Amino acid sequence: VYTTFMEELPKLTNGELTARHFGLEIVNLRNAVSSLESGIVDVANFLPSLAAADFPNSTLLAELAPIGHLGSAMSAAVMEYLVTCGDCQAEFARKGFVYTASVATPSYELLMGRKEVTKPEDLAGLRLRSPGTSYSIWISAMGAIPTEVTITEEYEALQGGLIDGTVAPLANLVGSRLLEVTKYYTAVPIGTYHATSSFTVRKATWDTLSPENRKALVDAAVTAVAKKEPAMRATGVKALEEFKAAGGQVVEPSPELLQATQDLESKVVAAAIELGKTRYNIPDAEEKVNHFVELVNKWNEIIEPIQDDPAAIADAVRAEVWAKVDLETYGK
Repeated sequence: VYTTFMEELPKLTNGELTARHFGLEIVNLRNAVSSLESGIVDVANFLPSLAAADFPNSTLLAELAPIGHLGSAMSAAVMEYLVTCGDCQAEFARKGFVYTASVATPSYELLMGRKEVTKPEDLAGLRLRSPGTSYSIWISAMGAIPTEVTITEEYEALQGGLIDGTVAPLANLVGSRLLEVTKYYTAVPIGTYHATSSFTVRKATWDTLSPENRKALVDAAVTAVAKKEPAMRATGVKALEEFKAAGGQVVEPSPELLQATQDLESKVVAAAIELGKTRYNIPDAEEKVNHFVELVNKWNEIIEPIQDDPAAIADAVRAEVWAKVDLETYGK
């Protein structure tokens, strides 16, 4: 996604703006906030949930993972929400940041190490790696045990039997080489990871840019985000073929498992409202959560017919979100 951003930025500014990429040995998800604050980088990817105390309103969206089905729709919904949410904008402003765009993943699904899962009762008592609270709700509802394992420890945890399975996008079969330590894939959509701030700009940098160059930066970020999720799904399709070639088995979920997953969505919304009030101290959490759900429904309709067309996705985001923003005052 940053490769695309770096290619687009000079093209959109006639070479006036360029970008140089630093690797994870310098800036990673854990130190992205401090790296932006100190000026080591001008733009960075960070997860609000890793700084939830400073970004409660932005982090709240992470609690709604199970309502996500189309990654590009979730990405667009997050962008429209964060750009127009006054409390979210204030969180970024207090840290000296400017929000521009969010990447979302395709839906996470079920990858099992040694046991085939077709129905809810097959999951009883099994330990599954959970990427976050909202996924833990699904895991617990199915009778399994949510287990905190970092993505870097996931491979070894599956290999050693610490966990029985994991909730992950198909692309991770090759990206994290999970095809080497999993045997069964159950095609049950568990939700997207979408609560990101993929191109967070240091305000001191943003303030030096003309409105034209701010627009170019936003356009480059939107283009990069629009390409990411379709590419990740395509990688997942190829990964699944490699998984099957390595002996992995594709398991069809039972109607009961699919229905139980669908029924859980309304409970997740209620749980997010409660967490918004109690964990994140957001008095109007119900209004915010319901508004985000409305945006998800809106963007599902927009994205579904164009989900494999990155250019059309980017154009829709520009028209529905950024065309309504005054970039001369945005970020101030």
